[in-house]
Amino acid sequence: MFLDHEDPKKCEWMHNILENKKETELCIFENEHFKLQKDYKFNEGDLNTLYLLAHPKDTSLLSVRDLKGEHLPLLKSILTNGY
Repeated sequence: MFLDHEDPKKCEWMHNILENKKETELCIFENEHFKLQKDYKFNEGDLNTLYLLAHPKDTSLLSVRDLKGEHLPLLKSILTNGY
């Protein structure tokens, strides 16, 4: 599935998360580069179901294919702080 850069409604869910309008209870870390949150399917009693999502604050990033050299600080921050 490819995201349509021209249709902002397709990314509204992500913007709602970044703007603290939705799923605020799932956030476990946030800095200037990204927001880290638990996947909503996580069963709190079972660590085998723990998945974390790193949402970049750069809203122009809609896919891994959008990453460029300038995003290295973001990726290093996710690696360091997500671990």
